[in-house]
Amino acid sequence: MYVRMLRIKNEKGMAAIVAFSVLFILLTLGAIFLFSMDTEFKIATNQKASTQALYIAEAGLQYGLGYLRNIDPGWRTNGVPVVHQLANGQYSVEAVDELDADGVPTGWVLITSTGEVDLPGQGVTAKRIVRIKASCRAVVKYVLQSNGDIRETTTTGTVDWSDSEGVYAKGKIYIDPPHGNVTFLPDSSKVTENGIEDIPGINMAFYKSKAEIVDNNHVFTGSIDNKLFYVLGDCVIDTTHEDAAFSETSIIAEGNIEIIGGETLTMGAYAPTPWRADEFYPVLASLKNITESGSIEPSDRLITGLVIASPEDPLEPGVVHFENIALAGAIIGRKIELTGQVEILYDEEYGVITEGGLIGFVRDKDWQEIY
Repeated sequence: MYVRMLRIKNEKGMAAIVAFSVLFILLTLGAIFLFSMDTEFKIATNQKASTQALYIAEAGLQYGLGYLRNIDPGWRTNGVPVVHQLANGQYSVEAVDELDADGVPTGWVLITSTGEVDLPGQGVTAKRIVRIKASCRAVVKYVLQSNGDIRETTTTGTVDWSDSEGVYAKGKIYIDPPHGNVTFLPDSSKVTENGIEDIPGINMAFYKSKAEIVDNNHVFTGSIDNKLFYVLGDCVIDTTHEDAAFSETSIIAEGNIEIIGGETLTMGAYAPTPWRADEFYPVLASLKNITESGSIEPSDRLITGLVIASPEDPLEPGVVHFENIALAGAIIGRKIELTGQVEILYDEEYGVITEGGLIGFVRDKDWQEIY
C-alpha cells in the first residue's frame, strides 16, 4: 500500500514537472515570438522611415533645382540651409558653388538635400546630392541662328561650329557662288534651313536693372573697360577717327546699334564682378538692328561674345549685318547678312548666357548625380 501511494505521488510530481516544462517552453516561445515581432516591426518601421526620408530629401532637391531655375539663378545658401517642415518630417537644402583648388567657382553648383523623419528616440535621415552646371542658363546652340534667312554674299572665310549644333535658319541659307567661298567646318552636315525653331527674345528689363543707362543716340568711342550699358534707343559705335577698344563691355539697346568708321574695333562681353565662371552677357543685343560698315578686313572687327538682334515687334526686321568680322561666339537675328570676309568660330564659353537675359529657351547644360 505504501509503495502504491509513493508511486502515485511520483507520477503526480512528474506530471507537474512536465506541465511546468511545457509551460516554460510555451512562455519562452511566446517571448521569442513577441521579441521577433517587435524586431520585425522596428525593422519595418525603420525601412518605412528611411524610404520616407529619401522621398523627403528628393522633394528638397527638387525645391532647390526649381528655385535656381525659376526664381533666382544666383541663389546660394551660404552656410544657412533652407529648412521646410512637412507632415511627417522635414528637409534641409544647401546650394553652394563648387570651388577649384584656388577657390574660384568652377561653374558647378552643389545642391545637397537632407530628408529627416522623426522616430521615438531617434531620427532617420537620407541624403540626395546633385552636381549641376549651367542649370539655370540660356544655352546658345548654334553659331549662326536666324528666324528668317541667312545671306552670305560675295563672302570668303570660314564658319566653324565644332562645339555647336551648326548653322540654323528658319528660312533659307543663301550663299553666292562663284563670288563667295565660305568654308563650313567641320562639314556641311549641320547646316539646317527651313527649320521650325524660333530665336530667343531679349529680356530688356533684366539688363536695364543691372546696367548703366544712357540716352538715345549715344555715341561710343575710344576705350571702355568693364561696363554694361543699356541704351534708351539707338546708338553708334564710331571708329571714324580712332580705334575703339571695349574690354569686358556689353551694349544692350532698345533701338539700332550701328558700327561705323574704318578704324579697328575690339570688343569682349561684359563680365560682372565678382566674376563667375558661368555668368556671361551678350556683347551686343538690340531690339531692332545691328549693322556694321567701314571695315576692310576681319581684323578691323574683333568681337568676342554673342551678337543678337531680336525685336519684340514682329514688324521690325531684326537684321544683323557685318561687312567683315572676326567673331568668337555666335550670331542670332531675324535675318543675318554677311559680306566681305568672315572668320567665325563658335565659342561655347560665350554661348552660355545668364538666365533672365534671354527668353525662349533654358536647358540644363550638364547634370551629375553624386549621391
